Amino acid sequence: MGAVADTVLQHQGVITGVIPRFLATRELMHPEVADMRVVPDMHARKELLHRLADAYVVLPGGFGTLEEFFEALTWRQLDIHRKPVGVLNCAGAFAALEQLCDQLLADGFVTESCRRLVCFHTEVPDLLTWLDRTIVTVPAGCDS
Repeated sequence: MGAVADTVLQHQGVITGVIPRFLATRELMHPEVADMRVVPDMHARKELLHRLADAYVVLPGGFGTLEEFFEALTWRQLDIHRKPVGVLNCAGAFAALEQLCDQLLADGFVTESCRRLVCFHTEVPDLLTWLDRTIVTVPAGCDS
């Protein structure tokens, strides 16, 4: 997250940081993020992130990233929100995740319309083009 924040700030972008109190240390909070919101816990963090977000863009990460990805995707499936969900699969970081989503479809655990609720992209420009096109025209939830 720090590298992304650095790049956004270098390009005069605007960042809103959201961090739970137990992680709000000088080492973990980016010193250049002017709008850093400290919340009580991880649940409050995700709730605020959801309220602030126009879309979900998943960058390579670990278990926490996957947990947040699956929550956003599940909520999209249940039509709790209509925000697009995109994954940056650069250097194959999420190739197995994409294969898993395809396998869930092949095995009949998700429908085709549910599988289409998440889009994988290998290049940042492609993801940004998709996001720019999708953020305005997101369809309703999938067939159950």
